[in-house]
Amino acid sequence: MTSCRHGSGPSNPHKNSATDVWHFLMSVPSTNKPDVLPDIMEVPTLTSNPGMECKAMACHLCMQILFTLKMFYHLLLRWIAVDDQSINILECPEFQELLLYLGDNRLDEHDLPHCTQATTLLLEEYKKKHLTIIDNINNSEGQMSTTTDLWSDQNHDSYMAVTAQFMTQNVHGHLELMSHLIAFQFVEGSHSEVNLGQLFVKIIDENGFLHKMGQVMMDNAKNNNMMMTELEAELTKCGIPFDRDGNQLRKRLEDYIAGLECDLVGLQDSANMP
Repeated sequence: MTSCRHGSGPSNPHKNSATDVWHFLMSVPSTNKPDVLPDIMEVPTLTSNPGMECKAMACHLCMQILFTLKMFYHLLLRWIAVDDQSINILECPEFQELLLYLGDNRLDEHDLPHCTQATTLLLEEYKKKHLTIIDNINNSEGQMSTTTDLWSDQNHDSYMAVTAQFMTQNVHGHLELMSHLIAFQFVEGSHSEVNLGQLFVKIIDENGFLHKMGQVMMDNAKNNNMMMTELEAELTKCGIPFDRDGNQLRKRLEDYIAGLECDLVGLQDSANMP
């Protein structure tokens, strides 16, 4: 099938003829294929109204019918990353046999990605996503809030995790809260407030949004107060307004929890009154 028109009359091509009808067609048993296939990685749009996304069921059917290696690699590697799978699973003969079976004769053994190829594809996808996150933060509404904490592995190596929360406008112009992990950084040296504060500033600076610094959320570890002091000093050097107390959410949460505890005690006392 190379074209689609309504009715049985003679063809009358027009410069405004629809070019997106493929997305609304149900599949039929045929060896013929259209001259141009849609890109299944993108959501198609209606020709008559480019601002409206197509939500037709046929679009989902197309995505299921049009098997491509590009989509296969995308879904496979996304599962490995999101589910924290070992990359070595790709070398498992039983797993390869499963993929070939699910491929339903559309996959050959040479199509299956191995560790080296998969690692390259994962790094490429990471770089794309990372650049998108940085761009979204730099173009976000207002300031960026961050959450940070330290983690240790079984070898007692420490890592600093930093998560960014910010507001963006969606396609409808409504505010939408976004949250992304922007760093899981190895901590060299001690857990001193100076070392942790400098590492935190380095992470934010390397990602290019020091100017977006807002509130910082941390747990009640003793050295976090001094870490906020170090953050204030480091950001002041960069000309970024920052206050060790005003930009820290931990103290406010502690006060809030203390207030809830007082209210709970008051309710219990009231319940015990004769």
